[in-house]
Amino acid sequence: MTTSIDRWPERVAVVGAAGTVGAAVTATIAHAGIADTIVVVDENERLLRAHITDITESTLLAAGSRTKIAMGRASDLEDIDLLILTAAAVEDPRQGRDAPLVSNVKLVRQMLSSIVQALGQRGVLIVVSNPVDILCDVIRRLSPLAPRRIVGYSLNDTNRFRIAVARELSVEPHLVDACVLGQHGGIQVPLFSRVRIDGARVMLSSDRQRRVVADISSWFSRWVELDAGRSTGWATAAGVGVVCRRLIEGGVLPLSVASAGSFDLPDTFVTLPAVLERSGVTRVDTWTLDRSERQQLQGAATSVKTVVDGVMTTS
Repeated sequence: MTTSIDRWPERVAVVGAAGTVGAAVTATIAHAGIADTIVVVDENERLLRAHITDITESTLLAAGSRTKIAMGRASDLEDIDLLILTAAAVEDPRQGRDAPLVSNVKLVRQMLSSIVQALGQRGVLIVVSNPVDILCDVIRRLSPLAPRRIVGYSLNDTNRFRIAVARELSVEPHLVDACVLGQHGGIQVPLFSRVRIDGARVMLSSDRQRRVVADISSWFSRWVELDAGRSTGWATAAGVGVVCRRLIEGGVLPLSVASAGSFDLPDTFVTLPAVLERSGVTRVDTWTLDRSERQQLQGAATSVKTVVDGVMTTS
């Protein structure tokens, strides 16, 4: 199959599509008509079939989207322009964000040959499964995929930072332009030096900054306290939809991407201002950061690299 230059992506695959995140991602992409076909993959075939029926019927209510949804197997995937990996081992959020590290690295290793086959020479991989930075780097080290073709989803961190700043300043969140770099769930680097409200630069006092950091740092514990038994499906799915649009149209987003050659960081994956196009990440945008932000970013990259070095040694 030859992918049309004018129509990309033609074929999207969502691996782990029966789960909360995978199903929500599938619905978001289908409703937006982003792809001609979505191939959904999951071991829970009964639940997957239910999602296919439900989402297919719902697309008729979504501005007449013509996206088709088909069930597939990971080992049979071919000619995929964009593969979205949401598959993950069963998690207990009370054990912390990094609890599924060993099991999810094992899962990725098992699926890697199928992922590489599916993407061929040009397809792009979006990793949503956690810990996202570590999994992206593991995939980079173990596969022939060019680093620019691997993108880790971490946009929720930036979204929560915007909401926290809005809460602190008593403004509407949509007026806040702000960004988080660094490690998802680990050493996050909120860029207070780049905060803007309705287009105007705003400098938060040290007290305000501390409260905002406390707000975003406690997000996960507040979520765990809900004991809802589910992941953040809708926010993540909406964010993945934004990533797809940026890949199609071009633009910059804070995502987990290869760090080599950027901000003097070690070679790993952390969230950076990534310039996207249909081939993946074309470059990392050069932003001016203050000294503290650069130091925190260095710490985040070093942290991820150290963990991945250990995983590669012991696995």
